[in-house]
Amino acid sequence: MAGNHVQRVIEEINAAGLAVDRPLVVAGENIDSGSRIGGMARGLELKATDCIMNVGNCELTHCGIGFGMMLDGSHFSLFMKQLDFLFLG
Repeated sequence: MAGNHVQRVIEEINAAGLAVDRPLVVAGENIDSGSRIGGMARGLELKATDCIMNVGNCELTHCGIGFGMMLDGSHFSLFMKQLDFLFLG
């Protein structure tokens, strides 16, 4: 069991990502470098077929790309720290 909420979320994402048979695309700002978006993406376990996309500061584009990929049958996970930016998207 995780020690805090963020670790629990990462555990759930890891379990879901490993359970699907198609590649998972994970996107966000600095999710595989630096602060790993404030620690939210620290500990991600991705398969060799999965993809991490470090994206710039454009929430509308992030959400649009994610929805488009999901409509096409892909799995997409978007990391962002501030909920108000999700509403912008």
